[in-house]
Amino acid sequence: MEERDAGAVAAAPARSRKRLEKVYIPDHLVEQIRNASDIVEVISGYLPLKRRGREFIALCPFHSEKTPSFNVIPHKQIFYCFGCQKGGDVFKFLCEYESISYPEAIQRMAERAGIEIEYEQGSDSQERARRETLYRIQEEFTLYWHEQLLQGTEAQIARDYLSRRGVSEQSILDFRLGYSPLAWEDTIRKAEELKLDFELLVESGLAIQKEGRGDGYGRFRGRLMFPIADNQGRVIGFSARALHPEDSKMGKYVNSPESPLFHKSSVVFGLDRAKREIIEKRCAIICEGQLDLIACHAAGFKNTVAPQGTAFTLEQARSLKRLAPELILCFDGDEAGQNAAVKALDTFLAADLTARVVFLPAGSDPDSYIQTHGAEAFGELISRAREFFDFYLTRLAQQNNKDSDRGRRQIVQAMGEALLKANQPLLTDTYAQKTAQLLGVNPQTILEEFALCKKPQFPTTYRFETQEQTAGPDAAEEKAFAPPSLREQWLLVLFLMNEAEWDWLAQGFQPEWVQHRHIREIIVTALDQYSAGEYSPHQLLHSFPDPFSQRLLCAAMAEDPQKIPEPALQLQKLVLALRSQHCEQLLHSLNQSLTAPGLSIDEQTELLQQKERIRQIRNSPLFGV
Repeated sequence: MEERDAGAVAAAPARSRKRLEKVYIPDHLVEQIRNASDIVEVISGYLPLKRRGREFIALCPFHSEKTPSFNVIPHKQIFYCFGCQKGGDVFKFLCEYESISYPEAIQRMAERAGIEIEYEQGSDSQERARRETLYRIQEEFTLYWHEQLLQGTEAQIARDYLSRRGVSEQSILDFRLGYSPLAWEDTIRKAEELKLDFELLVESGLAIQKEGRGDGYGRFRGRLMFPIADNQGRVIGFSARALHPEDSKMGKYVNSPESPLFHKSSVVFGLDRAKREIIEKRCAIICEGQLDLIACHAAGFKNTVAPQGTAFTLEQARSLKRLAPELILCFDGDEAGQNAAVKALDTFLAADLTARVVFLPAGSDPDSYIQTHGAEAFGELISRAREFFDFYLTRLAQQNNKDSDRGRRQIVQAMGEALLKANQPLLTDTYAQKTAQLLGVNPQTILEEFALCKKPQFPTTYRFETQEQTAGPDAAEEKAFAPPSLREQWLLVLFLMNEAEWDWLAQGFQPEWVQHRHIREIIVTALDQYSAGEYSPHQLLHSFPDPFSQRLLCAAMAEDPQKIPEPALQLQKLVLALRSQHCEQLLHSLNQSLTAPGLSIDEQTELLQQKERIRQIRNSPLFGV
């Protein structure tokens, strides 16, 4: 029986690890789900894979690179990146890519394959049921509010508003828009009808508990409801727009609060519907609001998404970087929209994304522009989107007087700092020339000025990934981890390639010949499983959930045996070399012991006998070879 818990899923990100559930899933069921989940098919839903020989390659979604080093190996059903050393099976990919727990990854693949999981009762079975109920609550109210919008008499104000904004009936159906009735008790009454627990209703963010009392009221009342889904299309929260004048003092838009399902900074509105188009077009259009996004999708620009709120966060940028390398920022044409585009600089640079900017006429947003000028005109704007640094230089020239010494210094300083963040010499040289042309000076002078700029550090929030890694329970081991020698790395590669040689290895191999602890433990475990008739590559992989062993295993499994001549003979020679190396170390230690003062004759005799035994071992053939 496999036990999937926080200690057994160290490979899951630290953020997910905090909320892992201790779930017991039978081994045979895990294997059945894995066998039903073709890793190429699954990963190609996230990344554009390109065939190379027997394998598939792509730009790695887990680190910045310009040459593909991310490999998917169909016949082994694993992935591995030769750049950042991340690797594993289809479950590990989902854990890393979606920032979910190992049980969630298994469940997601089970749902995809149509396999029903029956979890054995664990200490947290109630917690698991609680989380599923939270999903059910969100879905039930999505359906209820959607029906209210379509048929409710009170919802006429919402239907009129959507009609004025040009939102079609098809878009209402596609995005499952809804209307929450005005009555304070409506949400509570509906929850009671659905037999939903009040405590969970509050935890879901749909109700607010009165202070000091056991009852409460609905959070959203008399508002147009936009369901917010995760990447799998499951509703996790809502954004609600005020429609009644008396409600606007609470804010034009109100979002669900943070909950076990909803984390505003990491959610990208519409990504569940847009990700396929983003992958195909290699680009994501970023707009500011839900209605802008709906208008773009209705007009055929289905690779459009929107951040939750005014800030475009690094977590959101990284979600998009996994799908495409470029963003098109399409914010409102007013001052606030242009400032939002400038503020996005640090975020997309930290995520290693390139960006272009669409200039909308003053007072326009994507929704109003499409309604006024049509989809074709909007498409032309998108096609003419300017490179971000062209937009930024123009913006700086508008904000500073380029004919004054102070204005010129400010333009050069701001451009220099931005280009230093990008850290691309070609880009720096290009915009040194453009800045020089704008100011009427020599490009070399601008380059020298750029070189004097102090490179700004990204805010600490942009170091999210590093902070998580150093804060986790494996931080001390991560710091202490030393890679194995090249010889022992090749030992693991050749060992895994030569299962036919394991009979003699099981009898003659001594673990102490291997110095690196992780490689030693992997080989011993594999041989034990082999002797018991329980070995499989995936069984071995999941016997070592720590990230270091997984990294070593996946790297070794990713090597192509066709590129290694006579691997069995090389394995034998390498095992002999490691044995000899171990023996030499022991002999050196014994020689040092023999030089110690005050040794008795018996002690000297014993040390000399040990030396002779070690020499005999060193010079003897390997057992069975």
